[in-house]
Formats: sequence, C-alpha cells, structure tokens
Amino acid sequence: MVIINGAGIAGLTLANALQRKNIPFVVLEQAEALQVLGAGIALQNNGLAILEALGLAKELAISPVLQLGVGPFNRFRRVTMEGVGLRCHVVHRSHLQQMLLTSLPQEQIRLGTSISQHELNADSVSVTLSDGSQLHGKYLVNAAGIRSELHAPAQLRDSGLWCWRSVVPLTRPVTCFSEVWFGKQRLGLAPIDEQRAYLFHVIKTKPGQHPEKISTAQREQWIREQHATLADITALDLHNATWVSHPIQDRTIDWGHGRLVAIGDAAHALTPNLGQGAVLAMEDAMELATIISNNIVNPAQELARLRHRRVAHMHRLSWFFGKMAHADGKIALKLKSLAFRLLPMRKNLAAQVSWMNAFNHRLKEL
Repeated sequence: MVIINGAGIAGLTLANALQRKNIPFVVLEQAEALQVLGAGIALQNNGLAILEALGLAKELAISPVLQLGVGPFNRFRRVTMEGVGLRCHVVHRSHLQQMLLTSLPQEQIRLGTSISQHELNADSVSVTLSDGSQLHGKYLVNAAGIRSELHAPAQLRDSGLWCWRSVVPLTRPVTCFSEVWFGKQRLGLAPIDEQRAYLFHVIKTKPGQHPEKISTAQREQWIREQHATLADITALDLHNATWVSHPIQDRTIDWGHGRLVAIGDAAHALTPNLGQGAVLAMEDAMELATIISNNIVNPAQELARLRHRRVAHMHRLSWFFGKMAHADGKIALKLKSLAFRLLPMRKNLAAQVSWMNAFNHRLKEL
C-alpha cells in the first residue's frame, strides 16, 4: 500500500494514477474538509495530456481561451493559441481538486488526519496518525505542500513579490489570457468560462513593506485604471471579488529519501510566474506511479534521476521571469521594452510549447 500525505493536486493525481495501475493507497489530509478557496490554475498542453491519460478530460468545460497576450504595457502583444500550438484551460483550483477526488473511492480518503510520526524500514514504512492509530505500507509520499516538513526542513526563498488572486464574475465573455507588466506591478486576467475569470495582481515589495495593509479599494481602483491598456478590465465585476493574498516564494528542491518520496510543492514549490507549478506536481505523480509499479527500492532517488533536470529548469526560469517582469529601473525598463520589440513572441512561445510537449511524449511510456 502507498500512504499519501496530502489531498491536494499532487496527492490526488498520484491516487488516480495508482488506481489505474491497481495499486492500493490511502490519502491522508489534515483538513477536516477540502476547502473551496483558491484561484485559477492554467492547464496547458502537459496538464491536459495528463487528464486525458487519467480519463478525466471529459470533465472540463470548453475553454474560452483563444488568445494569449503578455509583455510590458507599452509592448503588449497578443497571439492566437492555435497559431503557436498551445492549448489552455483555466480552471478553479477547487474544480480540479473535485475532478480528481470524485473518481476515487471515498473510503480511501481520510480527512482530519495527520501524521505525527513515521518510521522507514528496509522494505516498508510505518506511520502513527494524529488519533494514535497506525498504518503500514510500502511507500510514504509527501504531497502536503510548500511548508510540509515530513521529509525535509522547508527551505523557502522570498522573491520580494506579493500576489493577490481572485475568481471574478464577468459582465461579458473574454477570450484572451492576458498578463501585462507595469514596472513594479503585474496584472493578469484569464477566462475560466463565459461567466468567470481568474484575476491576479502582483507587486514588487520593499524591505519592511506590508502589502496586506493595502486596502482592497486602493488595489481595485488601480486595476480599473488599467482599462486603457487592457480593455478586458471593463468586463470584470470587481464588486463581487473575494481575494486571497500571499508572498511569492519557492522552495529548495528535495525529493526525499528511500521509501519516503516528496512530490509537487513539498518537493520543489516554484514561483507561479509561468503557470507550471500545479502541472509539474501532476507530472511528478504520473512518473512516481510508474516507479512504484516497478517496485523500485529507492523511489526518491529514481524520481530525482528522472525529474530533477526538468523541474530545476522550470524552477530557475520561473524565478527569472518574475524578476524580469518586475524590474523597474530606468535601464531595466528600456531593456525590457527593447527585448519585446526585437524578440519574436511566437518563437519564445514555440520553445515553451516544445518543453511542455516533451512530457506528453514521456507520458506514453508511463
């Protein structure tokens, strides 16, 4: 049996992958109930291929995302998704979680349960739960998020950025996934369906600054003022927005050891600047399910061998992208504007699509 710590995207994807391979599992989740809070997740080529492999893609609504626009406000450009071979469905995190959850036997999901102790043996693992009971299995997987320390201390790095997220009602349909850079600030808007959009607002912070003290009214006024650059802003019903906010951080990569394996944010949380965090977690899960089915003695080492290079690349790239997007000095602003004028957007996106599709080819082997 595989003991999975955490009923987030990583843990539930792994449970689905194990179920398709007829490998017994149990999912432990500390929360008494799975929360509906959260914001949007962009499922692009690799994420959609995983849902198709799990037989869950049919649960997705038809995506309204037809275009992608990104760049500094004075160099903002759009391209069609089809033109660069990019697919994208933006879903509410809770909807994706429910998709993954409802396909699993509910008796194998234990809510309100956490691990207080664990012991690794040569050919098994034992865990003591918060209620004093014990579980025994062959593998223990930590999928409990960025701050989990089940397998290793959480070494977090602060990017100096702060993010607000919300799923906002729309007054009319929007078809473009847009991200515009305004010096120290960044604004993104992605349609989920004809009635809702995922909105994120990121600012560069200073030492000692407390962005959570910025009032909602102040931020929403600033957002409304950007309609000259991003006309879709006028479609947002900000009066009915519920915001969540947090600092943007990443975590030093650590895959665990022996039969204790970490996946997703617990192993390698990255900054959300390129929208690949959740999908990398899903990739980890699919790869690990095959490792487990092959009875690998040291699955953590094997997962690191197969995944580290790909994950580390996106870890670095996402960090760099955030720094570049919020660079606000005079020289930096000129360089950003020049780069977006000279570098072909289609070519850059084609490279990103090629990187995503590389896992789609790997998926056929799993």
